[in-house]
Amino acid sequence: MGFQEVSKHLSKDRVNHIVLLTDGQTYDNEGDSLNLAEQADALGISISGFGIGQDWNDHFLDALTEKSGSNSNYIAEPQQIQDFLEKKY
Repeated sequence: MGFQEVSKHLSKDRVNHIVLLTDGQTYDNEGDSLNLAEQADALGISISGFGIGQDWNDHFLDALTEKSGSNSNYIAEPQQIQDFLEKKY
């Protein structure tokens, strides 16, 4: 849904970016998610992934965000999200 929303308002004059908060568990649809990340990259949409919880799937989230030239991070505290975004943008 995040991809659909950003796609609706896609503009070279804006930051086209998805912030994904997840435990990284996909329940057998990793391929679909990785394909969507490739589509996002082709449109110039980057994806930052924030892994939440001790069992977050860092390998999958790294692969997903790398497809759009971004990265993933582990989040222990909500404030870390704002700090990361302020540094990046």
